[in-house]
Amino acid sequence: MGARYFEHKARRAWWATHVEAWRRSGVTRTEYCRLHRLTKSTFDRWLSALNSLESAREEGRKRRKRTREPVSTDERNKAIQAFWAMHVEALSWSGVSAKDYAAAHHISVYTLRTWRARLDANPVQID
Repeated sequence: MGARYFEHKARRAWWATHVEAWRRSGVTRTEYCRLHRLTKSTFDRWLSALNSLESAREEGRKRRKRTREPVSTDERNKAIQAFWAMHVEALSWSGVSAKDYAAAHHISVYTLRTWRARLDANPVQID
C-alpha cells in the first residue's frame, strides 16, 4: 500500500472508527479483529498510520501555538514609544475593542493593552 492509500478520507474514517472502538473495548487487537472479521496486519498498519497522523497533528499544534514574546521594557526608545502611542491613540479614536483593533492591524492585543496601560499611567510627549 502506498502512502496515498492512508489519505483516503472515507477509508481513514472507517478505520479510525474501528481503532477507537478497539481502544474502548478492552480486548486485544487479535480478539477485536477476529470478532469483527478484520485482518490483523491491516488493522496494525492502520493503527500505526493513524497514530503517526495524530502525532503529526500534535506537532503541528505545538508549532502553531502562539508564544508571547515579552513586551519591550525599553521605555527610552522613542521609536517604540511613538509606534505604540500612535496605535493606542488610534484605538481610542476608533471605538472598536482592543482585540478587534489588534486583529485588524496584525499586532499583539496583549502588547497593545500593556502599552495602553503604560501610556495611561505615564503620558509621553512625542513630536
